[in-house]
Amino acid sequence: MHKALIPLGTVLRWAGIGVWLLAGLSGARAADGAPAPGLVLEDLGGKMEAFIKASAKFIQDTRVTERDIEEILKRKTAMEELNTKAEAWGETAFESGKFDYELLIQDAGYRAWAKANGVVPEEFLKKIIRLQLFFARDEAAAGADQARKQMAGQLKELESMRSQMGEEDYRQMKSMLEAGLSALAATQKAFTHLPQPAEAEQKLLKKYRDQLRKALQVDEEAEGE
Repeated sequence: MHKALIPLGTVLRWAGIGVWLLAGLSGARAADGAPAPGLVLEDLGGKMEAFIKASAKFIQDTRVTERDIEEILKRKTAMEELNTKAEAWGETAFESGKFDYELLIQDAGYRAWAKANGVVPEEFLKKIIRLQLFFARDEAAAGADQARKQMAGQLKELESMRSQMGEEDYRQMKSMLEAGLSALAATQKAFTHLPQPAEAEQKLLKKYRDQLRKALQVDEEAEGE
């Protein structure tokens, strides 16, 4: 892969979105299962806004307590399984931009996981999503400027190298970089719809920050590049 081309998945991670929360966000897949070319160029802002609004509504009546966090942290193996399988469980719930968490709650795979691990499906999912989105927003705020500058710089570099590469490669790389910049802007705007954590939650997020980031695989996504 050309060094000037930043994969879209990287951009979304820079934007602070957990990969498994994005299951079905695009509503399109290529035949081999890879993201279809340019899949976020069409109405990314609208889809991101719909995703965050649906998520904000889903978690609005939920608060995370210290006991909740302790329950999450003690389920290390179960959380690893959740992070691995949740994207597949969410395909139907999130297809075509529906973002229907009720379908995810009713998914047979997720319910079997919840039963095996002694958690209430809807209640546990709301708490996980709430925590994941708070971290996602922090990541978006922290990484957006750096990512924007880097991609803008790579666009300039790409222009300077245009004469040395095929036109199709040039158009594809430019399209992906421009999609990345659009993704960052859309993500920043979309997160304005997410509620702020309660005061008690803010203290818990600070206290358990590193442990929760590991349990929710926030760091692993960033390190996997």
